[in-house]
Amino acid sequence: MSYFNHPVKAAVFEAAMPGLCERLLRTAGKQEEVCVQVIFTGRTASAIWRYRLGKVWMTIRLPALAAGSMIDREKANRWVAYVIHEVWHVIFTDSDVWQQYARYFPGLRRNLANALEDARIERAGMALGYAAGFNVVGKELLAHLLLADGMDVNPNDPRQVPWVFAVGCRGYGVRGERRLLSALDPRIAAIMAEAKRRIHAVPVTATPREGTTASCEIASWAFEELKKLGQAQPLTQYPEEGFPGQQQEQEKQPHRANDDTPERDESEREQGSADDESYDDEGDPQEGKEGDRSKKGKPDPLKVGDKVKCPDGSIGVISEIVADDAVVAAL
Repeated sequence: MSYFNHPVKAAVFEAAMPGLCERLLRTAGKQEEVCVQVIFTGRTASAIWRYRLGKVWMTIRLPALAAGSMIDREKANRWVAYVIHEVWHVIFTDSDVWQQYARYFPGLRRNLANALEDARIERAGMALGYAAGFNVVGKELLAHLLLADGMDVNPNDPRQVPWVFAVGCRGYGVRGERRLLSALDPRIAAIMAEAKRRIHAVPVTATPREGTTASCEIASWAFEELKKLGQAQPLTQYPEEGFPGQQQEQEKQPHRANDDTPERDESEREQGSADDESYDDEGDPQEGKEGDRSKKGKPDPLKVGDKVKCPDGSIGVISEIVADDAVVAAL
């Protein structure tokens, strides 16, 4: 089953996505009023959501589509797979548990948790029948990412291990998966196999808090096991980089549901095209820069999407404004 069997205009496709988000929530039994915004910008997919005042407030960000373009059926179905995946985060992921974990454990441990959580929510969504077509379009999306540039990475490079876990712990058996995993260090493969066994043992009926907590706990276990490899002896390849026992964790990045896509060098990121579905850039070139509030006079009123400095010094983004009260989601 696929969702689009013919090319579609980008504008028509974009207009249909909020309704799809609401239908997916209703299929999962969500009765709250849905306030959804779908934004097509940058090169990543992500979701920000909150249940509040009897409503579910959600913002889905999807990779940009060229204005006025026609989208072929394969690409349209890949974008639908992104939408389903993001909405399943709203259904199955506990945002409080996730944000707390991501805040205190950035870097590799956070990315491992993201990879495992992605595998868990997709397994739960398919098992519960919340989107029958995802069994096709979701696997096609993963295969596309592998064939585009996800097979040619070194799976033993610590930067790529979360991507390898994201592929292996799903266990879809798609094109390119065997090639990627065949080059994996046997010691890492054993850790990944155990992580997969544990994440598949989480009941699909687990509450969001139970499920997300389980993903984080399994990620912490895997992190410690990988850390032992770095402390014991260098890996077959890239020994100078080591595992987190030999390096500082990277600076925390915003949560993206598809953060498990393969890492690329900075030079490759700058040259990537807007139609590249590996989506490892941060989005629009202007994102990440605070608005200029140093101008004289009264500052412009805050609005959804503005980035602001929080009291603890971190940078957050305004996800909604309710009764003049700005709700800030941490980056």
